[in-house]
Amino acid sequence: MLEKIRHNLPMKILSVVIAVLFWFMVYTNENPIETRQLNIALTPINEDVLSTENLRILNEYDTEIGITIRGRSSEIEQVSEKDFSAYLDFGTISNEYTDFLEISGLKYLGDRNIIYELNGSGRIGLSVDRIIAGEIPITVEITGETAEGFFLAGGPVLQPANFTVLDIKSIVTEVDSAIVIVDVSGMKGTETVRKFCMLYDENGELINELSNKTAVDITVNIAKSIPVQVKLEGVPAIDHIETAAVPDPTHVLISGSEEELSMIDRVTTLPVNIEGADETFVATTGLQTLPAGLKIVGSGEVEIGVTIETLQEKTIIFNPSNINIRYGSGNKDYDILSSYIELIVKGRKSKLDTITIYSVDAYIDVSNTVDGLISLPLRFDDLDEVEQMSFPLVEVYIQTERSMALYTEDIFLDNRVGGNYTYEFLNTAANLNLIGLSENIDNLDYSSLNPTIDVGELKAGTHTVTIQINLPEGVLLSSELTTQLKITEN
Repeated sequence: MLEKIRHNLPMKILSVVIAVLFWFMVYTNENPIETRQLNIALTPINEDVLSTENLRILNEYDTEIGITIRGRSSEIEQVSEKDFSAYLDFGTISNEYTDFLEISGLKYLGDRNIIYELNGSGRIGLSVDRIIAGEIPITVEITGETAEGFFLAGGPVLQPANFTVLDIKSIVTEVDSAIVIVDVSGMKGTETVRKFCMLYDENGELINELSNKTAVDITVNIAKSIPVQVKLEGVPAIDHIETAAVPDPTHVLISGSEEELSMIDRVTTLPVNIEGADETFVATTGLQTLPAGLKIVGSGEVEIGVTIETLQEKTIIFNPSNINIRYGSGNKDYDILSSYIELIVKGRKSKLDTITIYSVDAYIDVSNTVDGLISLPLRFDDLDEVEQMSFPLVEVYIQTERSMALYTEDIFLDNRVGGNYTYEFLNTAANLNLIGLSENIDNLDYSSLNPTIDVGELKAGTHTVTIQINLPEGVLLSSELTTQLKITEN
C-alpha cells in the first residue's frame, strides 16, 4: 500500500499544487478583495458627568464617524453600519478647557473576515464651557407720570430683588445690568405689576439669550397728597381768641390701593389743647388712626402753629344822619332826636380796623310803633366776627302825616276892595299837608279851620297867596299852604 502511495509521488504533489493554483486563480477572479466606507453612529456615554461638573457642550458635534473596511467581496457585502459600535465618553471631560474628545470602543460585532479602521484623527472637536451662577441687582426704571395729586412713595419693591443668571461662564460674565421698566402713567394707588427683565452688557447692548425670559413682581408704592385738618379742644383765656391753626406740613402722603385712597379726602390731627391759651404757640402732634389698608408715608408728626390774639375794643360814634329807618309807614314822620350814639365792639384788631360808621349799616326798626316819643334799640348789619359790647337806644319822635284837599270855594277873602277888583281862584283846591300825633289828627274838626286870605295889599295881577287856617295845638302844617289868585281891575 505504501508503495502505491510513493509510486509517482512527485507527480501527484505537482498535480495537487497545480489544482490549488487553478482554484485560487478562479476564486480570486470571482471574489476579489475590496474596500468600503461606512458611517457608524457614535453612542454617547457618561453624559451626566457634564451636569455633575457644571459643564456644557456649546457646539454641535458629529454623532457619526467614518470607517474603512476591507475584505473579500462576499464578506464585505454581508457587513452593515449596525455591525459596529463606538462611543463618545463624556466622562473624560473634567474642565471647560477641553477642545476635543477621543472616539473610544470601536468594535466589530459581526463574524465576517474583514479588517477595519477609523477615518481621520479618531476624535471630534468640542467647545466646552462651565455653567456658573451670578446675581445681578435689578434696577427699576420708572416711566410716565402718576395721576394728578399722586406721587411715588419711596423706591419700588421687587420680588426677587436680584436677577439670578445660571448659564455658561461666557454669558454670565457678559451681564452688566438687569433692568425692568414700569410705566406709572395715571396710577392712583399702590400696584403690583409683573414685568420681564432685560439684561445688558457693559456696552449697553441687549443680551437676547437672557432677556424677556424671567418675570419680576414689582410693587410700586403710590401715595396720595391729603390735606391735614387741625382738631382743637378747649377755649382760650378770657378776652383772647384763636385766629388760626396752621399745620406744617399742610398735606401728608398716604399710601394704599386706588380703591382705599379714593375713600379718603382729608386726615385729622390728634386734638391740640388750647384751653386757657393767652399767646401764640407751636405744638407737635400726630395724626388720627387711618382706615385699614392705608399708611402714612413718613413720621406722621405734624407741627401746629396756633395763633392766639388779645381782643380789643373800639368805640364808634353815630349821629342821626348815619342811622337808617326801617319798616316805617308811608304816612308817618320819624324824627331822630338823639345826637350822640355810641357803639362799643370787641374783636380782633385786624377786623376792628375795618369797622367805621360807613362800613356798618346802623338802623332802627320802627315797625309796630305808635306816635309819640319812644326809645328804640340801635341795630347793626355787617358786624360779623366782632362782639357788640354796648346796646345803645335811640330816641325817636313819631308823628302822623295826612294830606287833604282844601277847596278854594271855602276860602274867605279878607279886606277885599269892593267894586274895584274882581277876584278869581285859578285852582279848584289847595293841598293841605298836616303833621301831628295821630290822636290829634284823627280828632281834627275840619270845619273849624276857617281858611282865609288877606287880599288888602294885593293889586291887580296873578298872585301866589298863603292861606291862613286855624289849627289845634299839636297839629302843624308839614308844607306851606298856598293857592293861585287872579285879581282884575274893574
